[in-house]
Amino acid sequence: MITLIELLIVFAAIFMGVRHGSLALGFWGGLGLIVLAVGFGVFPTAPPIDVMLIILAVCMCASCMEAVGGLEILVRIAARVIRAKPKMVGIIAPVVSFFLTFFAGTGNAGALETRPC
Repeated sequence: MITLIELLIVFAAIFMGVRHGSLALGFWGGLGLIVLAVGFGVFPTAPPIDVMLIILAVCMCASCMEAVGGLEILVRIAARVIRAKPKMVGIIAPVVSFFLTFFAGTGNAGALETRPC
């Protein structure tokens, strides 16, 4: 029963953070962690430094590629491939998005750079 209450607290913190957006997500996550630590005696483990450094490296590489124009080249190639076969856009667009994500190193490039303005 206690595990269910803890799970509800985690989901409530995530929901409130997403509802308020941006920095509030971190605030509500921290508040949920404090409630779990103080109220239920659950203490967090060490932060996942390796994962945080990988995320930092990917973001730095994507920002460097954006700064020198590499991402613009990839988007131009992706647009050319998608426009070549407009009747097959349902098949070609996900494949192009996959390769854009693969070459850019992050899903943000595939999802955000190819959306219509």
